[in-house]
Amino acid sequence: MSNVVNVDFVTKVVEIQVKDTQEESLAAQAAINAAARAAEIVDEAETEIDDYTDTKKAEVAEVGQQYVDAAQTSASKAAASATAAAGSVTQTEAIKNAMLAGYGYPFTASTAADMTDTTKIYVYTGSETGYTNGDWYYYNGTDWTDGGVYNAIAFNTDPTLTVPGAAADAKMTGDILHSLEFGQKRFKIVENSYVNLSGVFSYSNDFSRSDYIECTDYSAIRITAPVGSAYNAFYDAQKTFISSFYVQAGSKIYNVPSNACYFAMSNTHEAMQQTKVETYLSSEILDAEGEIAITNDVINCLKTTEEYIKPFIDNKYIDNTDGSERNYPTWSATDYISTEKFDGYLRIKTNNACLYNAFYDSNKNFTRSFRVAVGDNLIRINSNEAYVRLSNTTVALESTILSSPIINNIGDISCGFVGDVVSLNPGMKEKILQANRNTNFTLLHLSDIHMYVPSLNCLVDVIKFYNKYSALIDDAVCTGDMVGQKFSDAYYTSVWDANGGGEILTCIGNHDCTEGGDSYGRVEHTQAEVYDKFIEPYVTGGNPSWGTVSYQENITYWYKDYASKGVRLISMNALLSGDEATAQNTWLQQTLAGAKTNGYSVIILTHYGPYNGVKVDCNFTDKIEPVLSGFKEMYQQSVQSFIDGGGDFVCYLSGHTHYDLICKNTNYPNQLFVVVTATYSGFPDLTKPKERFNILTFDKTRHIVKIIRVGQDRDEYMRHIGLITIDYKTLEVIYSE
Repeated sequence: MSNVVNVDFVTKVVEIQVKDTQEESLAAQAAINAAARAAEIVDEAETEIDDYTDTKKAEVAEVGQQYVDAAQTSASKAAASATAAAGSVTQTEAIKNAMLAGYGYPFTASTAADMTDTTKIYVYTGSETGYTNGDWYYYNGTDWTDGGVYNAIAFNTDPTLTVPGAAADAKMTGDILHSLEFGQKRFKIVENSYVNLSGVFSYSNDFSRSDYIECTDYSAIRITAPVGSAYNAFYDAQKTFISSFYVQAGSKIYNVPSNACYFAMSNTHEAMQQTKVETYLSSEILDAEGEIAITNDVINCLKTTEEYIKPFIDNKYIDNTDGSERNYPTWSATDYISTEKFDGYLRIKTNNACLYNAFYDSNKNFTRSFRVAVGDNLIRINSNEAYVRLSNTTVALESTILSSPIINNIGDISCGFVGDVVSLNPGMKEKILQANRNTNFTLLHLSDIHMYVPSLNCLVDVIKFYNKYSALIDDAVCTGDMVGQKFSDAYYTSVWDANGGGEILTCIGNHDCTEGGDSYGRVEHTQAEVYDKFIEPYVTGGNPSWGTVSYQENITYWYKDYASKGVRLISMNALLSGDEATAQNTWLQQTLAGAKTNGYSVIILTHYGPYNGVKVDCNFTDKIEPVLSGFKEMYQQSVQSFIDGGGDFVCYLSGHTHYDLICKNTNYPNQLFVVVTATYSGFPDLTKPKERFNILTFDKTRHIVKIIRVGQDRDEYMRHIGLITIDYKTLEVIYSE
């Protein structure tokens, strides 16, 4: 009979409970035996019921259904202990009798005197001696007998909804269902954490992340996010990192790697609260609103490229002076391409360098031209630039790849952009704030940016970083070699000021004042010429971009005071020789004396490192390359006299070498040189932006320099160049990582 106790179920309950609580014990075996006996009793009940009339069968079936819970209760109690298990046999006998007698649903009784109908069962709710509140009672012909706790069976549910075979917790299930929109995948949000580009969950005060989200058996995911983020990753079944991927703003589809079982996302706190995820099987992608899926293979990127740049306009090129079309055989140009789909940057890969490309505003008026080099180029799109046009030889344009800034497989740059220096360095605000604790002065230090097409993007990103954290940084400095290769480079002139370079204080490098660049002391342009190009535009006028600077007309060295910080920043031209070098040294001595009189600590900018230089062994010192000397010893003698006279000399900041060094002069062991590598990295770690520069904070009270690397942070040996703290009096490395 379907309405009677399910014998198999009763037996299974007992077996499971026994295994969980009293495995291999005599009590457990007794419980199973008791359950078997319970099954026999129920079988007997069914047999006897079958002898009744149809009417009686229906009545008994109805009554029996009321006691299903009670039978299950007895089985569970049997599993808990041998005594309870054995008792369940008696209890099941009572169920049998109740079924046969047709007792019906139970009554309640607050006193024993209320149990007047011996043909019924009662649930006792009183407090008299000899009776138990909550137990049910049946009449055995002589006395009222305790049948145990009414509806006693209960299951241990799984509130995590992750245990196979366990009963789902009703509340948790309901909460989840109510939290979902149809077709969306639920994920947990963890605050103050993000997924770094190696797939590691790391701390960030500005970001939140998801937990691992399962994507097994799915070939694609749709992510809807209010803003883009580079901090997302796929993982295999063991949650081992596979690859990072870039999530664009809006609703986009992303391919799931074939070996991926999980993924995780991160974004700003507010953005993560608004982010939604949907999963797709292979067949479903074809019907996903007909849009192009953002995938991890280059083929789809090429298809997208064709959509962007074809058809070509043959026998034309773009004039880089006004953006107009000009006739030229064997060349081709694109039509106007909307920049809206490119997320702030163009990624252009070409096999032929070309100057003839241009941006336009929303009315298709020319705004500026730009050059692309052979290989990969990242071109920033300014806020007023709504269209772009490319031109090149027809053969070169046919193979040009134009794509938006998307991370695909790490290590394949052909179809992806890893993001800018701000987005790829989350948590930098906290680092700078921590470094600034008890410090007096903070600088951003870059060098050897060598302005040509790829490094333009670095300049743009450095300025973006500087502007974002300007409240925490006193100034930005570049220690020389701003031009590509020589003084006369026109590219520097066309882009430096237009892209924010005028905000950066500079000193003169060997390429900045020569036409050859690499012969020390060979100055082919006069100080007046160099002054006119690199200093005069930024120190004169009503609101000079360098602020208040002490300079001399047609002279290429200067200083700037930060009175509230008690710091004098001195910029020197290490390329001067002969009488000009002697004059600079005299000026240096006077400038140092003035700093001592005012109680200012001194930091010196110079392109070259020290003569007789030796390395300080640390993670900010290159393992292979030597110390390249060039900063004249007479300048260091003047600085030593300042130190010996009680002046506070902090350090030199320099460049030139294109690798990192912490070094000193053997004759002046307490003069610290901090040499930063070239800002543009030609061999980047693709999980980082191409640029690399330092943030330095200076604690004059404790005589400490703290240095934080931003951007590329691995050397040839894969050592991490993260941060370092140095005592600038003793040159002792206090801490590094």
